[in-house]
Amino acid sequence: MNALFLHPNNNLCGNIFWPTKPSDSDLENILQAMEKAGALGYFVSLFPEGDGITFNKDDYLPQVGLADFRRCFDFIELHESLPHRVGHTLGALAKGACIKATCLVPVTNFELLQTFAIGKTIFHAPINGDSVQLRDHSWGMELCDMVDAETISNWVPEKQSAIVKDAALLGYALIEREILIPAQLLYEASDSVAAQERLLSYVIQDADLGLTLLRWAFCSYKKLEYLPNKAGWVGDFCYAYIIPSFGPKPKLCSAKPSVLRVENNWLGLEVDSNPNDYDISALANIIDDVITGQMANQVKSTLRTIGQAYYLIEPEASFLSLIYALDALCEVGDLRGPHQRAWIAGAVNCKAKKFGDLLSEYESLYEIRNRLVHDALTFSSMGEDPRSINQKIENILCLVILNIVRSESWSRSDFLDRILNELSHTESIAAINNWNPKEIKCPLQQLTDDKGFARVVAKRSTYRKD
Repeated sequence: MNALFLHPNNNLCGNIFWPTKPSDSDLENILQAMEKAGALGYFVSLFPEGDGITFNKDDYLPQVGLADFRRCFDFIELHESLPHRVGHTLGALAKGACIKATCLVPVTNFELLQTFAIGKTIFHAPINGDSVQLRDHSWGMELCDMVDAETISNWVPEKQSAIVKDAALLGYALIEREILIPAQLLYEASDSVAAQERLLSYVIQDADLGLTLLRWAFCSYKKLEYLPNKAGWVGDFCYAYIIPSFGPKPKLCSAKPSVLRVENNWLGLEVDSNPNDYDISALANIIDDVITGQMANQVKSTLRTIGQAYYLIEPEASFLSLIYALDALCEVGDLRGPHQRAWIAGAVNCKAKKFGDLLSEYESLYEIRNRLVHDALTFSSMGEDPRSINQKIENILCLVILNIVRSESWSRSDFLDRILNELSHTESIAAINNWNPKEIKCPLQQLTDDKGFARVVAKRSTYRKD
């Protein structure tokens, strides 16, 4: 066990901090060590939060004091630190450990009319003085640092260009997530602005992944005007209220964790009901790590890409981001040309579209991809509507995700089997024959008969079952 040691300084008592929560046996040893120090004439008291002790002595000498405490606390390795390096030293001592924390992250351009939860993500409606008042908000008393606010009828937090007081958070829709944060990030954030930027970046990225659940339910490229802003950003700064379960005290963090960002200058998103259904609940379980496995991790990564792609300024960048995410999710590997197109169509495996129609649509989308990448064209120069094109590729990506979720294909081998099975169906064989009979050997009763797919079949044995 490691701990930080601070000597008494002028009128300030000395302190010992341990960066991670002690076990029951460690705590028992700590209490016994405190008694030993008390017998040596030290005043010793345990912090109420249980993350350290405070001590003092009238005739305290630094060298003698450190030696005394090292004898009394012989099961702890004590590390000295200067007061201005406390966060850095605690972070180094806690490297590799995580601390559970509740995080509240504001979202702008997002009108939320009622509070609800999807999985472990809670979306809190802002206080409006009418349907949601201070007493109704789960975090009202925790965050309200305005004097006598609870005595003012229909009190509403004042919205300004920057959040200075905690209470101002109550005027925004808040995403509440309980996450594990690397302890080093939490402690070092108290020492520098750069470290606080790293902590905020970690927290808001998780909150924004939770916000993707609502983007999935309510947003599309054809209605970008109704897109909420990315989680955390209010005005020129990013904010999060972080409540660690151990160690650092709850606080409002603010910084600029990125140089560039996108802000919706239109209406934003309005949500008046909980969009809970089987699919979105399953996606929430993936985000919350309730559902795990090779494909669950892939879906989680893909959901993050879907959420991020909305905020890329150039529509061509959004399109390429989504089409590459589709390749990665379906693991096309070294499949090329018609084999790659048929493989993607087989990954959908959904009655929402006929295989032949889907194959034809994806082939046309991939041709657009090739012209963007190889011919230096743009949507405009091709006469294509960027919103329509981006929505089409997102739809296919979402259908693949639904195929994985509804079939519960959480291992890569199970998902591969579903694709191979789809490519063996009569309708799929007919569509491939009509589309490109010279490139792919059909019928595909024996997929190993086709050289392109034979490599995929051979690779199947390398996937482990979860």
